Amino acid sequence: MARIERVLNYDAAVQAAAEGRSNRQIALAMGCETYVLYHELKRNPDFNNRVKEARAFGLSLHADKLLNLHEHYPDADPPMLRIISDNIKWVASHLSPDFRTTSVIEVKHANVKDALQEAKSRVIDITPKPKQITNPLD
Repeated sequence: MARIERVLNYDAAVQAAAEGRSNRQIALAMGCETYVLYHELKRNPDFNNRVKEARAFGLSLHADKLLNLHEHYPDADPPMLRIISDNIKWVASHLSPDFRTTSVIEVKHANVKDALQEAKSRVIDITPKPKQITNPLD
């Protein structure tokens, strides 16, 4: 039995990624199943880089959509617009570090006793000195 080779449309996959589509939709545009898309991304580094760049552009399109969300979904009520907005932000923040809003906090352990001793050494004594009482009769 002869094996039929499937022709994959790499350019259509990159275009779908640039439009911000899901992996399933990218695979459909490419003409294959999702697992074949993942296999091709692993096997073909050039294609992987092209899709990564296109995804970044697609995410920026979704982020840009947030500015005028009401125009894209005119029939949605405010709570639904909030859900759509949160979903777009969540997806963008998990797929690209450019959209993350987390901060990195570094914690260094310090010797508290030494820190207090150093702080005490820098303290300036501003308590007034008691005046010497002199006897005017002397």
